[in-house]
This record gives sequence, structure tokens and C-alpha cells, in this order.
Amino acid sequence: MIPTKEMLKESGIKSARTLDRWQKRGIIPPPLKVDVSPSGRGKTAYWSDETLKKVLQIMNYRRQGHSLKSALRRIEGDKVERLFSTVKELKDATKALKEKSIPFKNGSKLSRLDLLRSQALQVIRRLVKDRRTQAAILKQMLREEIIKHTLILFAGGYNVVLVWDGKSLIATADFFVSHMLSKNAEEGKAIIVIPIFGPLWQIFKLFGGEFPRIPTIRPRPQILKDEGADTTIYNVGIGEGIFKVYWDFPKAKESEK
Repeated sequence: MIPTKEMLKESGIKSARTLDRWQKRGIIPPPLKVDVSPSGRGKTAYWSDETLKKVLQIMNYRRQGHSLKSALRRIEGDKVERLFSTVKELKDATKALKEKSIPFKNGSKLSRLDLLRSQALQVIRRLVKDRRTQAAILKQMLREEIIKHTLILFAGGYNVVLVWDGKSLIATADFFVSHMLSKNAEEGKAIIVIPIFGPLWQIFKLFGGEFPRIPTIRPRPQILKDEGADTTIYNVGIGEGIFKVYWDFPKAKESEK
């Protein structure tokens, strides 16, 4: 455990108030404990090694000229890159999901793969009533290539979804769904989109994973419009159930920046 005085010395932060402010904003976790200071006068907070590590990362980016908000984004981005690299190197994603498990009093164990399967089945049952279709989707979802691609997208910060077209299942990013619908508009083919980001986040958090709570990669709303021989790109402003097409995004008001 690291006392506040040492935290300030190591990081170069001038005041303990900064740590208190960051802790209240949720930037760093609360101290492990508050106890009598080493000098014997007053009390001091004691922090974890992980908290010191994050504070040092923040201050390193601040010294490079980043704002606090920008520094936190960079740290989150670094974390995602490490997770992405780790998942990308997996040779057997199914085996990796099975490695850790939760023991129960009756002696049985539940792995991450079991949890993923049960969570996915709950979502599938809400969307699909036919038992055969449920079984077909679940069977394909547990294929090695689907699991690995799902994990790569998830660790990369994408809002990963599973798309079922009646015969086959793919794991992809949310924005690719609109592309699929547009490309196959003539066929009028129905698809089922299964959101999987939330269940994955809950599973990995349960096992101590530190994935971002929301996707870090989001689609930019744009459309392509064929106008004779030309194709024009328009930006799209999206509201509550409505949208508006712009040549360019309207400038934000000062209060919105």
C-alpha cells in the first residue's frame, strides 16, 4: 500500500486534493484504507499499486500536453490495444474461454464459455420462438471461428453483434448490419441481429476482465447518394427516432462543445 505522500512524490502531483477529486469523479478507485500517517500526526490515505500505475500514466500524458480527458482516452485506448493483441494471438479461443470457471457448492463448475452460451441463449429466445432455429443459431455460435472473431471484435472496442440469415451466422460490428441491408435490398431477405457486447462485458467482468463498459469504436452517420453518374456523401444528424441529412454537420453551440 502506498501512502498519499509517496503517491504525490512519485507522480509529481502537487496536492492531495487532486487525488481526492479524481477519486470522487471515478477516475481512480478509492484508497484501500485511511489510517494514521507514518509521521503519527493526522491521517493519510493508502493507495494500491494499480492506482499509482494509472496516476503515473495520466501524468505522463499530461506532460506530453494532453488534457485530462484526452489522457484518459489514451489510457483506455492503450488498454484496448493490449487486449486486442492478446486475443488476436489466441490459437484456441474456445479453450481459453473454458480455462477459468466459477465453482458451486454442489461441486459443479461454470466456465466463461458456459456463461456466454447461456447469456446468448437468453437473447436468442427473446428474438426467436422456434426451437429448431434457436438450436441452429446456438450451434453455429459455438464454432471456433465465430468465437474467435467475436472476441477479436469485442477486445478491439467494437459493438459486436451476431447476424443470422436463416442459414449461416456471422460475428460483425453493428455498423456492418446497415451495409448488409443496403447491399441486399433487392432480395428483401430477413435477418436476425443478436446484440452480444453486453453479455460479453458482464462475463469478462465477472472473471476480473477490464474491458470498456461501452464500445470505443462507433459508426459515423454518413450516407452515399447516387445522383446520376455521381455519388455524393452526406452526413446524417440522428435524433430520437428521426434523422436529418446535411452537406456537413452543423457547427455545435458553445455550450455543446
